[in-house]
Amino acid sequence: MNEVLTSGQPATPYTKFRTSLGGDPSAAECERWAARHPGDPEEPCALVDAGWATVRSGGDVERALALFRRAAESGGEFGCDGQVGVIDCLYTAGHEAEADTAERALRLELASLPVEAAVLRIYDDMVEVLCDAERSELALEWCQTALDRVGGRPEGPELTAFRRRARHPAP
Repeated sequence: MNEVLTSGQPATPYTKFRTSLGGDPSAAECERWAARHPGDPEEPCALVDAGWATVRSGGDVERALALFRRAAESGGEFGCDGQVGVIDCLYTAGHEAEADTAERALRLELASLPVEAAVLRIYDDMVEVLCDAERSELALEWCQTALDRVGGRPEGPELTAFRRRARHPAP
């Protein structure tokens, strides 16, 4: 039987590691975990967490970009998370053309995936990144695309929350 954390998440090696810290891990802690678990399905998640911890701490954008790119190479959900981080870093570093290209590539990739909670989360994250980068027209396009994709789907908690955020995005 799979162990479950109090948050309802399955207790995986990486979630156990995060829980054991009692707070958000540092970039260095996430990188160490990823280095100790090469090939683990959650290695890219640790790299994404390391990238965001680097960004939040005001660290080197190029370092965060490298972490996100490593995660993006893995594909899947965590690969998409890595791509969101790449796009954020590119906009932050002033590489708008490269960020726009990466944004379009991610949008195409998401269009090929079934709509589920993880995909909705990526749309939501991209709206936030685009708003922060003052790309409001693109952010609105992402909102509309996501809403169109979930059009006739039955309501669930994730879908309800996404629709609420998409209709009333934070300024």
